[in-house]
Amino acid sequence: MITYNDAEARYNKTKKPPRSKKYNEFQRPLRRVTESWLMLQKDNHSYAYIINGNEVGRFCEPNDLGEAEVLVRGLYATFDIQQMYKYTGLHSGQTFETTTGDRVQVPYNPFYKGQDEDYSAVLTFDKDGKLIIDKSWHCDVFTYKSSEEDKSKRKALKAQLDAFVTLQMFKLGSLIDNATVNESMGRAFGESELDRGTARDLQNFLAEEVVRTDDPKFMACFNDLAQSAFDMLASKKIHDYPVPPELNKNGWRSRNLFAIHHYGDDQALKDSAGKLMREVMDNIVPDELKKSLVANLLKLAGLSKGSQRVAIPQFPNKLPAKFSY
Repeated sequence: MITYNDAEARYNKTKKPPRSKKYNEFQRPLRRVTESWLMLQKDNHSYAYIINGNEVGRFCEPNDLGEAEVLVRGLYATFDIQQMYKYTGLHSGQTFETTTGDRVQVPYNPFYKGQDEDYSAVLTFDKDGKLIIDKSWHCDVFTYKSSEEDKSKRKALKAQLDAFVTLQMFKLGSLIDNATVNESMGRAFGESELDRGTARDLQNFLAEEVVRTDDPKFMACFNDLAQSAFDMLASKKIHDYPVPPELNKNGWRSRNLFAIHHYGDDQALKDSAGKLMREVMDNIVPDELKKSLVANLLKLAGLSKGSQRVAIPQFPNKLPAKFSY
């Protein structure tokens, strides 16, 4: 992250465009003169970085003790976030060392106005650039925790469908034989290819207090879900399987078994990759299928995460993997 001195030096070395009416006496372009949406502005005892008309970071002049405030406004547009980081070094979730020797992560909530604040965070640093917790704050961000009702609903749903899940575990062999796996599902953030109509029908069934498990349509949808859950599970395992050295011969086309099998030039290598993909699927055990299937059921039922919105404590040592604004 830059400092007040960095902002002042940039301002002083950048001349005001003499013929442009887009900048006043105290504004300077950050890049090209024509890009007035990117500018540095000098105010009383501070410098503000402005992106797309929004002040994203204000760097205040240090006091007599060398303490300086940085006022931050979080963003939600990806391009603006990139520009903010490029010119200020600020990004949500960044780590700072504190005056007490701890390391904390700071989120920048872009919806600060919803909490009646003018900024996402006000951070105070000492002369050594360490964060002073007692003189800093940030807007709340939230995580979801399970209530007793959430836990009860999950338990009840699992009990109702336990026999159906167990049946699918016994059908693991046929799920393997009928599997459709691909790199798209296997990569990070890959999504299930379960038919949307089937997913919607299952959501309607699972929304009922007592699931109509005797309905033939439910059984058909459940079978499709089991196959989809296995396909996702197998795709991720194949995608993440380390490529053996003897198959890694075509650069980016050897990035994983899928790539070798579909894009390779050597038929022998493609056949070997296909055989290894099948071995990966054959090594999937029933308990892994059960875990994947139950997770898909809970997601469709809207029970995969808790319903209680809880604020994360100020300046945590580590932010949770998932949080909301």
